This record gives sequence, C-alpha cells and structure tokens, in this order.
Amino acid sequence: MKKELITRTLTISDYNNHQLMNICGEHHNNIKELERAFNVTIHHRADTFQIKGTVLADVENAYLILERMIQMSDKIDIDEKQLEILFQSNETIENNVNSHLPIKILNDEQANFINAIQSHDITFGTGPSGTGKTFLSVACAIDALRKKTCKKIILVRPAIEAGEKIGYLPGDMTEKINPYLQPLYDALYEIMGAEQVDKLLQNKTIEINLLAFMRGRTFKHSFVIIDEAQNCTKSQLKMALTRLGYKSKMVIVGDASQSDLNDGESGFLQAQSYLKDISEIAFNTFTNKAVVRHKLVKKIVEAYEQHNN
Repeated sequence: MKKELITRTLTISDYNNHQLMNICGEHHNNIKELERAFNVTIHHRADTFQIKGTVLADVENAYLILERMIQMSDKIDIDEKQLEILFQSNETIENNVNSHLPIKILNDEQANFINAIQSHDITFGTGPSGTGKTFLSVACAIDALRKKTCKKIILVRPAIEAGEKIGYLPGDMTEKINPYLQPLYDALYEIMGAEQVDKLLQNKTIEINLLAFMRGRTFKHSFVIIDEAQNCTKSQLKMALTRLGYKSKMVIVGDASQSDLNDGESGFLQAQSYLKDISEIAFNTFTNKAVVRHKLVKKIVEAYEQHNN
C-alpha cells in the first residue's frame, strides 16, 4: 500500500533574486541537499516552496530548516558549511538567548557554556580549538547588548607573539594590533554583518583591543571577553579580572595546551585554581568531543593529546 504524501507549503514575502539564489544555491544544490537529508521532495515556483514526504517528522524538519534558510538569506551566504551546521542541529542559540541570527548550538557542552554565561558574572571556558568558545561568547555579548543588559562590548586578547611590545611593527597603532584581533572581528562580522559592526565600533559601543591597554580601567555596564587567555601572564589575568565593574559580565576563554608562554608563566590555570571555590564564578571545560570545525580537527586534537600523554 502506497504511503500518503504529507505536504507543507512555505511562501517568501518581500524577497529579491539574490535571496532566492542564496536559498536555492547554485544549480539548486542547497535544495537538493535538503531533499537528500530528509528524504523529501521540494518543488519551487516563484515565491513558493512545497515540501512533500511520507514521514511527518522529516517534512517538518525540512520545513523548519528551509524557513531558517529564508530568514538568513539576506544576511549571510548559505553555503555547504552553513547547511551542514543547520542539518546537525535544530537547536539554535536564538531559542536560548534570542540572538538575531540562528547560531547553532551543536552539543551539550556548548549549551552548558551559554547557560553558565547567562547565570554568572564571570565565566571561564577552557578546551581545545574548534569548540566554539570565542564564537559563543561573542554571540552572548551581542545578545546582552541587544537586550540592553549591557551598554558596551569589550573584546581583548594578549599579544604574546610580540611580547606586548609591538612598536617595531609597520603602520599606525590600529594596523599594528589588528592581526592579533582579527579572530574577534571575524566572529562579530559573521554574527552581525560588517555594516552594523563597523557602526558600533565607530561609536565605541564595541571595543576591540589588546590586554596591555586595559590597565587602570574599570568596566561598568560592559560585557568583557578575554580571548586566548592561556597567553595571559599571572599578573595580566589578575589585572583583567579586577577590572570588572558595576553590572558587568566577563568571559575568559582559552586552551591551556596551546600557551605560548614559558612553563609556569600562564595565569589561566592559576586563576581557575585560585577562584574555584567562589560560587559566583562558573568554570566550563570543553572536551575534544565538542570540536565543531572540520572533522579532521577533532582527530588532530586527539592525536596530539595521545602523544602528550
């Protein structure tokens, strides 16, 4: 007996040709991938998509992901990588922290990290590269700014490669420090888009700087992220932690196994050890199971861990 087809219809409003091409992909590859992923057929005409399948859950999942693709179509490119993220999880940071874009939470470790940030004034996140520590921290900071629970986002990194002495580099101060700060710009641009980020940078709502320039300041009504904290010396990290002011949050993220400092100089693990009994501070550890970059990254991390052990 032939199974009855289940049909869902989705209509786009106020769209343009660029959005439509972004949704469908070159040669309709995005739609074909969606069909293969959920064993459905998708017919498209003008502003209407019709999804058909024999399993209700598959049709509903395809509908939800297509709906997200439509919402994203005027903001970011929907490429193979973005589709893979969409297919891996129907859970989004939007459901948890009401972010503007559907940034995927791909595992429990990421969800725990976000919950810790929301419920604590200081949160440590430690673990291997590719687990989303920086990206999720930035997403939570943007959400706090939009909800007006903070007035300013401050993103800082140590410049250990230059020993914090960057005068020998060519260009003005901005040109000297930008190479160290580029990963933070990348996260902001991916979430908010370049135009909005540049506007917020110009009016000082978002500040990106080196840790060396934070001395003597107090951060009030701010969401502070210290990235690559494994490269903070003991005195630097103590200095940074004591900058926290009224109605502010601070997130400190790093990978203790990738410190560029001499043995015993990093303040990252020391701070966690000294502060572990303070209940208002959260400590989250990511494992290699939480790596969400290319599948080879997880294997690389595991190989290095086996060798070091």
